[in-house]
Amino acid sequence: MTTDRYIRMCDTPLVQEKKPTTFSWPGNIYFGMPIFELVDAKPHLFSTSDIAIVDNNAIWLPRQEDWQEMIQPISTDELMLKFYQWYHKIWFVYQMANNTYSLSITELWCAFYFHEVHGMIWNDEKGWEK
Repeated sequence: MTTDRYIRMCDTPLVQEKKPTTFSWPGNIYFGMPIFELVDAKPHLFSTSDIAIVDNNAIWLPRQEDWQEMIQPISTDELMLKFYQWYHKIWFVYQMANNTYSLSITELWCAFYFHEVHGMIWNDEKGWEK
């Protein structure tokens, strides 16, 4: 699910520098923030991931499989165990302490990636924080 928050979470060089340089199958293009319109445009230059157009800038929106691939190559079992442990020991505690609300599954994978790779956590008001 693509949300305004997810677009903000992805609108950082730490994500955009990972954008694929080769494209295969088309994805979706989302216009505006908030998203008013979903266009099922399928030009050949877009990847299987989605792209948001905000202020005339294309923002790559990785899908769950993209986040999983960007994490160090480990087995699926180990990845799921690490995700489960992160969610229950770190993210859940953070949410309770900060009275925040749940994220979509794609936003959770994004937050997990940032924790594992960059040692950062999402703050809805400030963005990514160390």
